[in-house]
Amino acid sequence: MDALKLEILTPSAIQAWKNDAIKAAGKGPVKQRKAKKTVNSTILNVRSIFAKKHLRFVKERLTLPDPLPFDEVTLEKRQSSRYQSKIDAPALIAATQEELASRTEEQKILFLALTCGLRKAEIDGLE
Repeated sequence: MDALKLEILTPSAIQAWKNDAIKAAGKGPVKQRKAKKTVNSTILNVRSIFAKKHLRFVKERLTLPDPLPFDEVTLEKRQSSRYQSKIDAPALIAATQEELASRTEEQKILFLALTCGLRKAEIDGLE
């Protein structure tokens, strides 16, 4: 570790590492999202080591390259982790209309779940 110079941490070397880490994660969207998040976290953590508030303590003891490692490295674009429903509510209601025609309580449960987003326990607790 002590034999390595900070100059090896060039933006192109870091970019190659990023690409390799993301590629090694696999092709699935979940694996890709996790790999990008891990790469971004690693970059932010290492970048914080070279923050101005820390450098004032080591400038006399270390010869730092210019630009500082990870300064010119861009982060991977963050993907939203917000839930996106894949339920087609109108089609589900249409498909169950005939089956639930005479069962009004079940219809109420279905509509409460689909329109209000209530879960089974929440629906059961309603008066």
